[in-house]
Amino acid sequence: MIDTVPTSQPTWRDWRNALLKAFLFAFFLIFLTLHFGDPIRLVTADLGRHLKNGELLLAGEHDVLTRNYYSYTQPDFPFINHHWGSGVLFYLIYKHLGGFPALSFFYIGILLLTFFFFFRLAEKFSNFSFAFFFAVVALPIFTDRLEIRPEGISVLLIGVYLYLLFLYRERKISFGGLAWVIAGLQIVWVNTHLFFFMGGVMVAVYFFDAWLSRRDTAMMRELFFLGLLVGAASLINPAGLQGALVPLNILKEYGYRLAENQTVFFMQKRFGHDPKYLYFEALAAISVAGLIAANWKKSWRTHIAPGLLLVFFGILGFKTVRSMAMFGFLAVPLCALFWYSLTERFSKKVQQAVSCILLTLALGAVLSGVISVDSYFSPYRKLGIFVSFDPQVQRERGFFYLLTHPEVYSGLVPGTNGSAQFFKRLNIQGPIFNNYDIGGYLIFHLFSQTKVFVDNRPEVYSVPFFKDVYVPMQEKDDVWKRVDAQYHFNAVFFYRYDLTPWGQNLLIERVLDPEWAPVFVDHFTIIFLRRNTQNKALIDAFELPPSMFKVTGRR
Repeated sequence: MIDTVPTSQPTWRDWRNALLKAFLFAFFLIFLTLHFGDPIRLVTADLGRHLKNGELLLAGEHDVLTRNYYSYTQPDFPFINHHWGSGVLFYLIYKHLGGFPALSFFYIGILLLTFFFFFRLAEKFSNFSFAFFFAVVALPIFTDRLEIRPEGISVLLIGVYLYLLFLYRERKISFGGLAWVIAGLQIVWVNTHLFFFMGGVMVAVYFFDAWLSRRDTAMMRELFFLGLLVGAASLINPAGLQGALVPLNILKEYGYRLAENQTVFFMQKRFGHDPKYLYFEALAAISVAGLIAANWKKSWRTHIAPGLLLVFFGILGFKTVRSMAMFGFLAVPLCALFWYSLTERFSKKVQQAVSCILLTLALGAVLSGVISVDSYFSPYRKLGIFVSFDPQVQRERGFFYLLTHPEVYSGLVPGTNGSAQFFKRLNIQGPIFNNYDIGGYLIFHLFSQTKVFVDNRPEVYSVPFFKDVYVPMQEKDDVWKRVDAQYHFNAVFFYRYDLTPWGQNLLIERVLDPEWAPVFVDHFTIIFLRRNTQNKALIDAFELPPSMFKVTGRR
């Protein structure tokens, strides 16, 4: 006779705890929705170019895949468009689902789904309280990079891969199911963003985990095969092998320094007033300390995969500030795992007390963000500057105002399209000289009326172009005149807040230059026209008075 053990039914306490967790998680998702909301600053965003890519590709124009299609300065410079699929996806949403507001909410959905996978992984590593606490702790970092980019798809897929690999490691899903899903996702990934190589990195991490932790050899063989499958899937892109090797070649010397590719220490030195770099360092320190504490007096094989992931994404975060948010997401499950493992050495009573304290602290931080617009955890802290330039108005429009006014955190920043509409309405002709930041905006609005001088894709311009032409012509008037004589600029279309010293110098020179007339200025841009017969009527009608401009200093 075989004895059977009766299954216990959920108690009222179990139901109460489940409902409380569901309520807190739902409220936190609403809280995160406001944090992930980010008005689209199209003037300096890459999004305009991605939308134009999608539009042209769907129209059958495939040259955007292989050459510098939007520029008149280096139109035949070869490159591989590794994110073309994102452009198609963004354009379809923009065209058929509601324009820029639809794109905003789509991207918020991407980020919420990303958070869901990392949070669920944290719960599986620990419990709800630890997952919730470290989600709040990491929130200022993983909500730092919100511009609509193909990169968001990469961060989502990192979360999906890690979640699936964890389930496979625990033998909760079959290898066959894992292989089919990963292969399909890898094909999507290689055609949407540069970071597709991370799919192979994560499979390699779990392969080494199985090898070094001396798990069964079957798992090692399966993961080795999965790595080959990921590599094969990466070949399925328009450029084939060259496309699969793009990550090895793209992060190179461009001749132009990109802020997003700088180290944390470089940016901290230059923008020391911004606390996010110190906060990132503190989060990294908490993660490393957790790993050390979790492995104290234990075998080094205890946390191989989490340790390797921490090292890889931690170094990446320190090396390029664009990767800080990615590390922030990953820190949620890793910190939950490490610090929860430490508490397992204590009694159940102590564990429950620690969990209760952490949940209370996390809720306190969230409530501070709800109540005070000045809280470091307030979603309005970063939104206010795009809604109103009046600090008093910012204070009056707090958390509950945002809940009922989604236009505050979605769609375009008000007034964004003013300069492009002015340019098109008056049928101003090129060639135009523009700065790096505004290139994507001009591509979206003005192509094919006119092409750009440069845009924010450094990989599609040569190093000599940046070092010998673009930067010097803004620093030295004789170089400006030489390049102007080559291209015969008819208009200058510039982002006013270009923080480079050469950009500010060029704006001052053009304001003082009698050959050029400022005809448009707003919160974002300024347009100059050359004083010639072609532009005389426009200048007579729209020239701005010199009293509008004041030179406050030169570097």
